[in-house]
Parts: sequence; C-alpha cells; structure tokens
Amino acid sequence: MNTINFTSKVYITTTESLKQLLNSCKQCSKITNIITRDMLTGLKIKKSIDNKSTIIINTLTATEEKEIGHWVTMCIDWKSREAILVNSLKQIDNSLTKTVKKFCKVNHLNFHIINLGSQQKLSNNCGYHCKFVIHTFHLHGIKRLFKIRRIFDKFSAKTIENFVKKNLI
Repeated sequence: MNTINFTSKVYITTTESLKQLLNSCKQCSKITNIITRDMLTGLKIKKSIDNKSTIIINTLTATEEKEIGHWVTMCIDWKSREAILVNSLKQIDNSLTKTVKKFCKVNHLNFHIINLGSQQKLSNNCGYHCKFVIHTFHLHGIKRLFKIRRIFDKFSAKTIENFVKKNLI
C-alpha cells in the first residue's frame, strides 16, 4: 500500500498524480477513467465485475491553458442505471453539467448531482475528495453517497476536508 504524507504541500493537480493516489486501491485504480470534460463524449467505460464504474473529470478542456482545473467524480451503477456527479465544492459549472447530462442520456442513465461542500473554496485537495468518493462508492454503493451528503451538511468544509484526507486508504 502506498502511503501519503498529508503534511506536505503536495496537491493532486495532474492526471499522473491522481493515478498515483488511486493506485493505493486496486479496485479504485482498475475501473476509474480520468479525463477532461471534452473527452466524455464517446468515452468507452471500464466496468467492474459488480457493474460499477467511476470517471474523474477535470473541469478544464484539453485545449484550455490554465494550469489547474477542478476534479469531480462521476459514479455509475450500471445495474440500477444511476449516475451521480459528485463535486467537493458547493457549486458545479453549468457547461460541465450539460456535458454529463448528454453522456447520461446517450447511455440511458438517470442523472443526479451531489455538491458535497466538503472542500474549502481555495483548496487544491479535490483529487483527495475524488479518491474518497470512489472508495466509498465501491465499498458501499450509490446510496451511501447520498447519506454522506446529509452527514457532511452538519460540518464545516475545513473539518470535512481534514476527515477526508485522514480517512483515505
């Protein structure tokens, strides 16, 4: 198992650093696609034996020149045909939502959004939140994500962010 030093100022800002974080869990790394939002159209998705898939989407497009975007997670339960876009911030970009809705329509998935509000506004820790969401989804299923949202509502983003970072495998 890889260890992560949370006291250092290492942020998950690249696809490679996100893959390295996911590699601490075989299940998480095996069936997670990491893409920019413009790559969602036409994406061939990896499915696990238990009919679950996850996609980490960077809010930037491949042609944008900003250095850092924001990572969000889409969890798909193919058995129930449910897709949940989970964002660690309070709001999500409308153009990303439209792109994900189109993807879900083409794949005959019911679409939901969960804005966890688990990340501080100026924090660069969205990659850690993605890993936490993916691991929770694979262990406990889609319903647990809705429960987490209700629990997280009771705490500050700073408290939740510390909890997420401490509870990664």
